[in-house]
Amino acid sequence: KGQTNHPLVSNGYKTLLTPLEAGDEAYLLAKNLKGIPIIRGKNRYQAIMSVFKDFLPDIIILDDAFQHYALKRDLDIVLLSAHSPFGKGHLLPRGRFREPISALNRAQAVVITHVKEENQGKKLKKFLKKRFPDLTVFTGDIEIEKMVSIQGKEIELSALSDKCLLAFCGLAEPVYFYQTCKDLNLGITHFLSYPDHHRYTKKDVLHLIEIAKKNKIDTLITTEKDMVKLLAFSPLFTEANCSILYPSITMHLYQIEAFISWIKGKLGF
Repeated sequence: KGQTNHPLVSNGYKTLLTPLEAGDEAYLLAKNLKGIPIIRGKNRYQAIMSVFKDFLPDIIILDDAFQHYALKRDLDIVLLSAHSPFGKGHLLPRGRFREPISALNRAQAVVITHVKEENQGKKLKKFLKKRFPDLTVFTGDIEIEKMVSIQGKEIELSALSDKCLLAFCGLAEPVYFYQTCKDLNLGITHFLSYPDHHRYTKKDVLHLIEIAKKNKIDTLITTEKDMVKLLAFSPLFTEANCSILYPSITMHLYQIEAFISWIKGKLGF
């Protein structure tokens, strides 16, 4: 949902677009993946080809492209949540599927996410291997490395143990963020959710600050994806003596060495 047609978000060394221009997810990739050019565009083929000669990449990674038939890919890796891998099993608009389960025949690997321990997810893994014998299956979960303030300062989780917190996010499935906060034993007393990719306004920020002040809360928690759209409002939070933090999240794969080896083998590296 970026506001410009310019394809190059980052050249690998400098971020060239703002969060509003690039869209929150593309900007977040540019912020975190140093040395890797980030490209965006509604027509992915045109976007890639417009800058291909500038970088001559060996590998191009597409996000959310399993249904992108215009580009031939060497590998398709599909993520399935252990909580609800197939929803109610129906296609849009009745369910959440874009395609039937049989479409996994096109994939080479599945990563089962939200697996708290390596031996969990065995039932789903067994089903996938039986239904799709050629599918390679990995498991993983998100890990919280630290809390980071809107100014970029790192905060220890222990520093929040006795605080009442207001959490909010603009995600497709806000319940996962809420559960993440609870799993960290954070004292979330108020939780607000906005539509996915929500663009925060000054009115939104003042409303959040009003709720916090009314309930004597001085610390707000959101996602890193939401935070990049709130950077322009940092002075408002500072003026109100409200800290705003996000958990720095990384994906942990239990079979990380096997995963990397598998990709290298598939790509011939």
